[in-house]
Amino acid sequence: MAVQHHDENTTTLMAFHDPVVRACIHEAKFAGNAKAWRLLGEMLAAYITATYQEQRVCIVPVPLSGARLRSRGYNQVVMVLKGALPHMKNAVWQRGLLRRANVRPQTELNKKERKQNIQDTFARQWFAKTPEQSADTVYILLDDVLTTGATIQEAKRVMRREYGIKPHILALAH
Repeated sequence: MAVQHHDENTTTLMAFHDPVVRACIHEAKFAGNAKAWRLLGEMLAAYITATYQEQRVCIVPVPLSGARLRSRGYNQVVMVLKGALPHMKNAVWQRGLLRRANVRPQTELNKKERKQNIQDTFARQWFAKTPEQSADTVYILLDDVLTTGATIQEAKRVMRREYGIKPHILALAH
């Protein structure tokens, strides 16, 4: 694991330019490969368990749009998280965000276009309760790949506005 701390609230676990990492993430994201979900989940669990030993961890996966979820059949971040949860006694998964717009894939855009493309696409889930905040709970916003950070920063902005939470950002790769 090549953990990289980009700032005090942003961490990535692996280097996306590594061919093995890239292949595993592509298998998880585009091929629905259960083995890739499990391997990535084990990496995630190892990091969470080692880093947040004494704290409760509430993980919110970055959601897909309804259209992308229907066409793909799964959210790869949720599948990785489901693979990780059995290995983490201190972590829970929370649905807190929804993606209300199906935007162009970020990979097709430059940095400026990505920020504009993703703006105002996230919202609070209508049924989500405001999480109970306590000093021993860490909130993590989880995504698979961090490139420019536009998607996850927009999701973080909505978490702050809707729930009053400033989550840590964690991505499997950068």
